[in-house]
Amino acid sequence: MEDSRVTMYEMSDSVRHWEIAFGGTGLARLYCETFSDAAGHAQSTCRLHFDGDVRPELMREIIDMVREQLLVTLPRGMCIVYRGHLVSSFDYGGRAASS
Repeated sequence: MEDSRVTMYEMSDSVRHWEIAFGGTGLARLYCETFSDAAGHAQSTCRLHFDGDVRPELMREIIDMVREQLLVTLPRGMCIVYRGHLVSSFDYGGRAASS
C-alpha cells in the first residue's frame, strides 16, 4: 500500500459513553462524539448498540428516550442504531429531519 495516499486523523479527543439498562439488566450502549466540520461548525455522531434480541417496541421506546433526554444536549448529527446484523440511522438536532 502506498503510505502517501493514506491519511489518518483523530476526529474527536473524547467519546461520551452511556450504558442503558432496562429493569436492572444491560440493554444497550450509546457512544457519542462531538467534532467540528470543515467549516468549523459543531457536529456530533452517535452509535446506539442494542445487546441481544430486543423487541422492536422496546427499541422504539429507548430510541425515543435517547432522543428526548440525551441527543438534545448535543450539536446536530446522526445516530446509527445497531441490533445484531440490522442497522438503521436517524438525524437529530438543528435542521435535521426526524424519522
